[in-house]
Amino acid sequence: MTIFTISETWFDSTVLDQTLEIPGYVLLRQDRGQRKSSGGLGVYIRNTFKATVLKDVSVINDENFQQLWIKVQVRQCRSFLISTVYRPPNTTLAFSDSLSRSLVNMLLLGNDIIILGDLNCNLLSDSAESRTLIDFCSTFNLIQLVKTPIRITETNRSLIDVVMTNSTLVDNCSVLESSISDHSLVEVILNIKLPKVEPKYVTVRSYSRYNVERFLEKLSFVPWHMVDFFYDIDFQVEAFNTLFLDVLNRHAPIKRIKIKSRPNPYVTLEIKQLMKTRDFWHKKAIKTNDKFCWNGYTDSSDKK
Repeated sequence: MTIFTISETWFDSTVLDQTLEIPGYVLLRQDRGQRKSSGGLGVYIRNTFKATVLKDVSVINDENFQQLWIKVQVRQCRSFLISTVYRPPNTTLAFSDSLSRSLVNMLLLGNDIIILGDLNCNLLSDSAESRTLIDFCSTFNLIQLVKTPIRITETNRSLIDVVMTNSTLVDNCSVLESSISDHSLVEVILNIKLPKVEPKYVTVRSYSRYNVERFLEKLSFVPWHMVDFFYDIDFQVEAFNTLFLDVLNRHAPIKRIKIKSRPNPYVTLEIKQLMKTRDFWHKKAIKTNDKFCWNGYTDSSDKK
């Protein structure tokens, strides 16, 4: 699975989606606030995934703290939530209140949650910002996965880009060096598996050792006259079934077998043969472009 999240894009209304397009991906963006010199969030998601922006919690507060919440569905797997965040430097600690309100609402949905981005809280230092972030993780039982410096300069090493999650989907989190930015890249690998399908069982009769002559011979010795001992028709039917099934179960016993998929009960042998004939004429018609073959394909399609 491939999803790219970008904090501090500096995008605004003058930057068109066409100039940011990556083939095979959909761009979801939250541009920086008006008259703001920094900020902006962007998320590239592979176009084979279903992604929905949760607008009620994707907000920018008065201090330009940004959060972009996205619900992601991959095939038939259970959906999960990704929140990309950005907090400008030298702002108050009120960002935790804004993020907390959104997180409380999202936890009610019951999905796995991954929060990642640049919070400008250096977790390698003992500061008010770092303590606030640590308390935030503790309050909501989140694990912060990034452990090594993200921004390295000649004079400073800091860990300001974070990945906070309550998800068991995260298989690995690592930091990759980058020469095109003063921030290293954070890579998160998710282990997403299709839900295990419960096996299906059907009850069938086994005719592997069935012998018609032997079965009929045994039926000839059944004391059918015992059915006449009962005057009530329901009792007579029950007696007949008991006598008959006693012989049948010995010659064609009932078995419980596991199947991968249950066949469609309405597709009869006749329909299957018609489908086979249709496909034969269609394949031949495409290959030869013969009018007779096309007529054969049309006629067989009408019959089906």
